[in-house]
Amino acid sequence: MAIVNKSPLKNQIYDIIKGRIMNSEYQLGEKINIKTLSRELGVSTTPIRDALTLLEKESLVTINLYAGPQVVQLNSTIFRETFDAVLILLLGGYEYCLNRDRIPILTALLSESMDAQKAVADTGSNRVFAEATIAVDTALMTACNNMHLMEIYNGTFALQTLLLIHDYQTHDYDRWANIREHEMILNAISSGESDKARELLKMHYARSILFAH
Repeated sequence: MAIVNKSPLKNQIYDIIKGRIMNSEYQLGEKINIKTLSRELGVSTTPIRDALTLLEKESLVTINLYAGPQVVQLNSTIFRETFDAVLILLLGGYEYCLNRDRIPILTALLSESMDAQKAVADTGSNRVFAEATIAVDTALMTACNNMHLMEIYNGTFALQTLLLIHDYQTHDYDRWANIREHEMILNAISSGESDKARELLKMHYARSILFAH
């Protein structure tokens, strides 16, 4: 059973529910019973509702006036629109680094995050590998050193992670193929082949996922 301590309740409950979603303890589309959760955690329903509002902002939960809160139900449109948006941000971030001579910083951050991704490729859980994979892309945004760009990007992180976890669980996914694509992008950026880097980024996000209906 989850234990609530004295730190802000809504943040703790946010972490508890988010963890259950990411670890598939709550299934996609599953309704979240606020009263049941209230009894389990020994808290009122108010901080639970506040936590669910935060999760709704991250697109992990949908809240319907009549049906109540439930875990997001993923589909091909959500996948495609999410990663199209991420691609736009990454391409923009790359141009930002090019124009401001931040490529050395970018390559260093990419190399470091790729080492971390490789370290969990064979042994990490789906969630751990998904987070490490997204961290490679996050390095590109971090290199910009622009808090507004990072804030926008961070708003996609949770949904990206859930989509990748779903992908890894339901498809024969080659983790090392993903790493090789990252290496190709890094090599193109490092060698100053900007057109090639842009095309590789586009190819990296070109694939789709089929969802059962």
